[in-house]
Amino acid sequence: MPGDVPRSRKWLSDSVVPKSGTSFLPPIRFCTIEQLPEAIPDLGISAVTPDESLDPTTAAAQCRQLFDEFRTELAKKLVLPPEIVEPSLIGFLAGGHLLLEGHPGLGKRSLAGAMAQLAGLSFSAVTCTPDMEPADLTASEQLRDNRPIGKQGYQSRPGPLSANVAYVEDLHLAPPRSRAPLVDSMRRPQIGHAGDAWDLSSPFALIASIAPELDDMELALDASVTDRFLLQVSFAYPSEGDEWEIGRRAGSTAGPPQEPLMSARQLAELQAAVAHVEMPDEVLGYAWALARATRPGNELAPDFVETWIHLGISPQGLIALVSAAKARALLRGRDRCTRRDVHEVAPSVFQHRLRGNEEARAAGLTVDRLIRMLLERISLDGDYRPEQAL
Repeated sequence: MPGDVPRSRKWLSDSVVPKSGTSFLPPIRFCTIEQLPEAIPDLGISAVTPDESLDPTTAAAQCRQLFDEFRTELAKKLVLPPEIVEPSLIGFLAGGHLLLEGHPGLGKRSLAGAMAQLAGLSFSAVTCTPDMEPADLTASEQLRDNRPIGKQGYQSRPGPLSANVAYVEDLHLAPPRSRAPLVDSMRRPQIGHAGDAWDLSSPFALIASIAPELDDMELALDASVTDRFLLQVSFAYPSEGDEWEIGRRAGSTAGPPQEPLMSARQLAELQAAVAHVEMPDEVLGYAWALARATRPGNELAPDFVETWIHLGISPQGLIALVSAAKARALLRGRDRCTRRDVHEVAPSVFQHRLRGNEEARAAGLTVDRLIRMLLERISLDGDYRPEQAL
């Protein structure tokens, strides 16, 4: 109907005001037209950088203790299996962006909000629609027309990307021009609006949800978009025991808000420590071999890759695999990465990057199955490295 606010824009009109007990963005600031360029960078977006790098051993001990508490508190809020919680925490610790795949109502937004709250970070959420505009994600300004003529000013409103953790629901529904600022925010720590650019909050994590089985839909995301996400986490319907517990908790009175388990600075220090986790050459070689073996025509690729895989893992995917494996080691209190770390995170890193061809789909081979076949063929104990390094 005329005058209705499209659903994609309701974040700006309805949800910008902080709610009690929630870490949200600062109050709206009013400015005149001339002050607008100076006002937009002052929307409260702040960068948090670690004071100094933690040594890997200290960071590993702190990380295991903090994230054990993290898991405990998440379990009080949500009923989710370890295969969902674990990769989500790995992506969070690695400082990467997460792609959550699943049907509505499975707890994707709740997980994103709970992780932000426990880490002491600001959180925002927006739902994508086909009529979404880029400004719905970055920032917008509205003219204050209740002042005398000549004295009108603009009301600056920060968008969802201004928060530390931005949850974008139904990313596949956003038009390409509105996906652009999302990709830009993952590529570099800046966003732009109306000719201005400013730094994103730090730490910053983009968590987006998509519907399952997008390969069979025109809404499938381009590889240039999905490659920017560190991990994909797939949400399935809960087990009978978990669903019983969900029903048992329904309608129960929520307790007092949980205090954050860490500060943004602590999280930034732990994220910085991930890079210092040791990865021996034999472990790097295994990750290197897994990535190269996904590409048709590569000397390490098994026969089925040539037959059934259309798009393999990019070098960006190898970087993601290394980062996720290091984060997994740190979560377990270790400052040294193992091949098992690489093996366990590979499915989540490859899930949204590997693409089967028409023959694979005709044969009923899902991406999950192709990844399992790859992990079976590339030996965990093999010695892999470039010929010039032998």
